[in-house]
Amino acid sequence: MNNTKNIVVLASGGGTNLQALIDAEKRGELGSGKITCVIASKADAYALTRAKENGIKTRTLIRKDYSDIASYSKDMRDALLEEKAAQAPHISRQQAIDTLTKEYNNKTKNNYAYC
Repeated sequence: MNNTKNIVVLASGGGTNLQALIDAEKRGELGSGKITCVIASKADAYALTRAKENGIKTRTLIRKDYSDIASYSKDMRDALLEEKAAQAPHISRQQAIDTLTKEYNNKTKNNYAYC
């Protein structure tokens, strides 16, 4: 039985919190957690480079590409579900979670966590 928990990191910038998580994973400090994907809200977020340099899958969901927050939130929820994001106690919140709608947060029921 595989007990690995997929950790999906939401990022919008340099990825310093992501790097701390990558370093913690390398030291074996994430328990059964494994960073499996980084989703960035900006195509030029340096977090994407950090992820690629460490063999972590990347995706982008550019907020400005959406006409409304509900559509963006739905696609973010779908991306997290596709990536099988774990119900972990902490994941980097480099992207402001408060940009996501209450409906999104209610539907995911902690399929992500943030700090």
